Amino acid sequence: MDLKSQEKPRYGRIMPAPENFIPPGELKKNRRGFLKQSVAAGLAVVALTKQLKAEPDVNITQLPEHSTTLGKPVAYTGYGIPSRYEHNIQRRPSPGLTRTLESSVAFAPLQALFGIITPSGLHFERHHSGYHDIDPRNHRLMIHGLVKQSKVYTVEDIMRLPAISRIHFIECGANSGMEWGNVAVPTVQYTHGMLSCSEFTGVPLAVILDDLGVDLKKAKFILAEGADGAALTRTIPIEMAMDDVMVVYGQNGEMLRPENGYPLRLLVPGVQGVSSVKWLRRIEVGDKPWNTREEALHYIDLLPDGIHRQYTWIQECKSVITSPSGGQKLMDKGYYQINGLAWSGRGSVKTVDVSVDGGKNWSQAVLDPLVLPKALTRFRFDWQWNGQPAILQSRATDSTNYTQPLYSQLREVRVAVGVILPLTILNAGGRMWSSIGREAHPDEIAAWDTDVRPDGTGLKSGKGSVREGEVLYEQKCAVCHGSFGDSNEYLVIAGGVGSLKSASPVRTVGSKLNHATTLYDYINRAMPFQQPKSLTTDEVYSLTAYVLYLNEILPERAELDEKKILEVKMPNRNGFTEDHGFKTIQGKPDVKNPRCMKNCPGGNDKVSSELPDYAKNAHGNILLQNRIFGVMGQNTDPNNPNQPAYVSTSSSATAEHPGNDVLQKNGCTACHAPDRKIVGPSYKSLADKYGDGKTDIRQLIAKVKSGGAGNWGIVPMPPHPSVADSEIKTAIERMLLEY
Repeated sequence: MDLKSQEKPRYGRIMPAPENFIPPGELKKNRRGFLKQSVAAGLAVVALTKQLKAEPDVNITQLPEHSTTLGKPVAYTGYGIPSRYEHNIQRRPSPGLTRTLESSVAFAPLQALFGIITPSGLHFERHHSGYHDIDPRNHRLMIHGLVKQSKVYTVEDIMRLPAISRIHFIECGANSGMEWGNVAVPTVQYTHGMLSCSEFTGVPLAVILDDLGVDLKKAKFILAEGADGAALTRTIPIEMAMDDVMVVYGQNGEMLRPENGYPLRLLVPGVQGVSSVKWLRRIEVGDKPWNTREEALHYIDLLPDGIHRQYTWIQECKSVITSPSGGQKLMDKGYYQINGLAWSGRGSVKTVDVSVDGGKNWSQAVLDPLVLPKALTRFRFDWQWNGQPAILQSRATDSTNYTQPLYSQLREVRVAVGVILPLTILNAGGRMWSSIGREAHPDEIAAWDTDVRPDGTGLKSGKGSVREGEVLYEQKCAVCHGSFGDSNEYLVIAGGVGSLKSASPVRTVGSKLNHATTLYDYINRAMPFQQPKSLTTDEVYSLTAYVLYLNEILPERAELDEKKILEVKMPNRNGFTEDHGFKTIQGKPDVKNPRCMKNCPGGNDKVSSELPDYAKNAHGNILLQNRIFGVMGQNTDPNNPNQPAYVSTSSSATAEHPGNDVLQKNGCTACHAPDRKIVGPSYKSLADKYGDGKTDIRQLIAKVKSGGAGNWGIVPMPPHPSVADSEIKTAIERMLLEY
């Protein structure tokens, strides 16, 4: 808006609040409030006014300690850390989202970040089997397949190759998925926080493939594989691989963090984050896609007719307002600067529009000067607020003139859309890096090249039966999946066949997978969850047979081997399509949203969902998830109405206890704090109950191992079966120090 037209702008103040902060009566009266969940990233805001007394500020009239005493010396901490007063700003899991934190998400605090670069320590996390801190001296990257020479590289070898640095975003394919499901969560951290942007440093993959003599006539795809327990694998088109894909070791001027893929990860700009494989250990060049578990069971788009779109890689143009945003209240009438983030996997952001009346009228926002392709772009919009309820929305248009659609428009076609960039081959100059790396030994390739394709390539000789699989399943699988594959504690794997066209599709191994080889491949590389890759070939065939039996695909006396598995006809074998507009930049998007600016049709968004009273504190106290100054948080914990926004750090005795590292490493600090409840009880509360020594610590260890809900609330603690008893004991001992 034009501030020159205002006689004297009054500057407002923002204070975070729970998501349903508009009184119900006000909602009925105005027919607006919390944002209708939409891809256009709206939100509702309301204000409370407060008079300030004009009294002398003691922070000015009385000199503070830091002005009258000697401070800490240089290099007091060899590696700088944030101020203790920024403790509230953390990445956080969403309670109940997954049953185990080893396969889960921690969301980035978008509402508290500045600019476009996400600090490495706040970059969102998505793991499929937890993470380890890998010794870079022992890590290897193998590249083989349709190349003249297969090679093994050390991390040092990769760092000797010609490097580049680029700024790109990484976004999980599930980002903003809670809005898609019409689920109310309190802040933008939980709606859009599976998004981060960094400056990455590494080697263009094209340099390496060119050095190896990639056969561009036959090569159509590459397979990237991680070194984690899940051995996550993703198919990537050769056009992308030879364009802007990078093998990365640096992030924001330093090495990658362990949770972000240290020491090597792949970066596939503009594509679903799962393709940017972390802890990269293997790349295979092939002529067909692999149809892996993450491409046939997850990261696919179910259409209303029951068909799944497969390989829809590109993340389309999106935006979100980060301030004012969910969990914030406007305290005064007057001037506010609306700001947020926009991004596109198709290219760069061209414009961002903002609406303050539910989408009826739009005005163009100002973009910060740094606008880069496939990177976050910060936008800002000046707003004079009149004190009335308002619905704020943003809408981005990218360099292809694609405009972010309304939620309702996207909902009609039920897909996420994207494009793929054209082929650009980077010439590394005639294999000039041939002295770097060494030739891969055939036995090394055989040890790691365990992937199985739909045509049976990669299957090992062996056999197994349904009856043998039943015994193994009860021993190794039933604890997570249930005796009949129907437990939803982790993943329902049986049932649902024929339901994908219904209004309530049941997504299971039997109902979704199109090839039995995909099931074999995933069991072989990633199961059991606590001991991946521990099964023999015969055991893999037996478990595959039993899971297919549970889905009534194989009879009770069936056996499987490398030939019979190819004869299995999966119920959903014809349930996938690659015939969509997201494989070339010329592809047709599902939605064409005209960039209407005034009196736009349908621009009257209303309340779609809001948090009930009992759920206000389900994600922890919003007060303790925001800064203690400026944008301050509202206390959503009814049990502690006078709780301060900051609690001082622990004593040196507790601060140095080894249990702190265990609690941090295993994600316990996301739900527990020494002196306050976040999601689970505080250390102090646990110490008050168990610190008298009357409870056998083995009982507490068993409880941590098994997880579940109990006396502390309805949100269950995830199980931790893979954490050693000794580590759990150390963590418990640290908590009980608060007694």
